[in-house]
Amino acid sequence: MSGNTDESASSPKSLAPEKPSLEDDLASAKILVSEGLLEEAKRILYRMLLHSPHYRKGRELLEQIAKYEMEHLYDSTVRTQGKTALEDPDEVIRRLETDLGIEGSDGVSDAGSEIWKHSMELDARSSLDLGIAFFEMGCFRDAGRELKHAIRQVLQETSVLGETGLSATALLAESLILSNEAFDAKMVLEPVLSDPELLHEDKTSLYYLMGRAEESLGHAASAKGWYGKVLQAEPSFRDAEFRQRFL
Repeated sequence: MSGNTDESASSPKSLAPEKPSLEDDLASAKILVSEGLLEEAKRILYRMLLHSPHYRKGRELLEQIAKYEMEHLYDSTVRTQGKTALEDPDEVIRRLETDLGIEGSDGVSDAGSEIWKHSMELDARSSLDLGIAFFEMGCFRDAGRELKHAIRQVLQETSVLGETGLSATALLAESLILSNEAFDAKMVLEPVLSDPELLHEDKTSLYYLMGRAEESLGHAASAKGWYGKVLQAEPSFRDAEFRQRFL
């Protein structure tokens, strides 16, 4: 008589924990973002996209984090990363309306159009701050207008870009890239990158943005070269390693 039963014949269940699904990982990343733990969220998203590079929701969240990090990269007065969550764009709008008296244009908002206007004459630093705020709201055309003004003001006063001018140049290039104007972004970046007086370490963010511009234009080999320069200077800079690997 056989001692086999249905229970003994069945395969034993694995005691190993189940691998999180893409949705589980995305939910975890969103929680980390809400708590301001961006580096931890990025690690989860990079791991997801290494295995599923076409997962749209993961890429969208990574891009949102990248926009936020760019805003913080060029404003030393903002809160340190890892201690606060992404700022509510509606709150930014309310603050701008109150503090600067700017008005939004009628109609549907479009990042490719100028939708905010003001009549104040701002200095370079104030124009940079306003450009950062517009960038954070996704109003890239308005951001570009203010950032160009900041650059002009700096050059009129000192003839060299300095910290404020470099910050404005980099954010202007990113605004153009996000407005699908990558060629114009290259035109902004090229003269600054060719400036022999700028130190290599001061150009890291510009190398990265030139890589982004070339990637947007479909020039994969050139983009990889620029990302390589970034990684030589700072191996953990934003998502340069991830972008280089998948070109």
